[in-house]
Amino acid sequence: MFNPCRFMYLATLFACFSAAPVLARSESLTLAQQHYMAQQYKPVYADFDEGMRDWRDENYDDAFKELNPLAEHGDAVSQYYVGLMHHRGLGVAKDDAQATVWLRKSAEQGYALAQNELGQLFARGRGVAEDPDQARMWFRKAADQGLDKAQYNLGYWLPLQKAGDHRDEEIYWMRKAARQGNPLYQLGLANVYGESGSGQEKLPQSAYWARKAAMQGLGRAQYLLGIFYRYGLGVPKDDKLALHWLLLAAQQGSSDAMAAIASIYDHDPDGGPDRLRAIGWLCKAAELQYGDANNAIGRLSSIGPAGFPCLMKVANAGNAVAQWLIGEHYAYSRDAASAIPWLRKSAQQGYGFALLSLGDMYADGSGVHRDPVLARMFYLLCNVSGYTSRIRIKLTDEQEAEATALAAAWAVGMPFPQSSRTGNAKAEESVPPKK
Repeated sequence: MFNPCRFMYLATLFACFSAAPVLARSESLTLAQQHYMAQQYKPVYADFDEGMRDWRDENYDDAFKELNPLAEHGDAVSQYYVGLMHHRGLGVAKDDAQATVWLRKSAEQGYALAQNELGQLFARGRGVAEDPDQARMWFRKAADQGLDKAQYNLGYWLPLQKAGDHRDEEIYWMRKAARQGNPLYQLGLANVYGESGSGQEKLPQSAYWARKAAMQGLGRAQYLLGIFYRYGLGVPKDDKLALHWLLLAAQQGSSDAMAAIASIYDHDPDGGPDRLRAIGWLCKAAELQYGDANNAIGRLSSIGPAGFPCLMKVANAGNAVAQWLIGEHYAYSRDAASAIPWLRKSAQQGYGFALLSLGDMYADGSGVHRDPVLARMFYLLCNVSGYTSRIRIKLTDEQEAEATALAAAWAVGMPFPQSSRTGNAKAEESVPPKK
């Protein structure tokens, strides 16, 4: 644990080494200096080493206790970590203003990681007023020291914060970061080169950097490279290579890759082996319920009976889109008794199309008792969910008030009323019901 008496060594330590910029504890000192410090100042740095062990072990309370006193006595690396803990609320209450204080202290000593983090705070207006000029200044200081994440951030924020065309400068800094080998920055550069309509679209360069990231095992890059080969974007069209990279991405759980694999196999209208493989991959994508899962669910529905078992499985797992599609399937089959429960399950999750379908059914009296008040309630909820209802119903003032009150009282997850109080009163539709 920390011993305050150990700080008697710090004045000598900082006098010896304050002239050199702080890059990293193992990089800013020669081997001879490190050996000297290990012998002469071991008590002080034992606290730092213990604090870093606690940090790596995610024991943040103890890490803060060890590093905070060192930060208070001017150690730039400790100041950086104390600032980071304030920023993230690790071992101490989250406080971006305090984070800014400590990160600035460290950054002003030349510590590149702190300069980059301080740039992030200025870029996002966290703990300080948003200031693009300050953000760029701190990113640039860290980038000039060779910090890849600062180089990437400098390129990334330029077009967002500075008026005019800065694409060349953006690419310059992002390319410097990507060349250091981080696959995330390589993928980011691939995306910039591949931006459609940017005036700088360079698909071969995009494919080049996507391949570099993909070869390091980054799933999103493997998916992107697979798409490039699938459609011949920046590389020759090659379904075998597309399948190779998409399969690697799918092994990492990419639902987008799974759906893309299905599109390669889905060319057999007679239901042969490849069609079955396509359905299998669509089912895998749908079961993940993120990424391209909803597209896969829609394609399963369009396949017909062969895709229905998987669609039912996903619906039973709680997917609102699958529940709505099954409800629609039963509704078109004139099986309202089976359609209504599925549509209700989907609508209870706030899915707009299911709310719209239920509104139509209550407006028309299709499979349910006609109830214009409930129809209006579902249409109101549909509009709140971001969808526009198709049918407008004229209600009495009393009916309109009840529908509005029912909609206002409902929240996602709540059951819906089975009937309304005034729904059987005389009401008039502004358009004829559906046939």
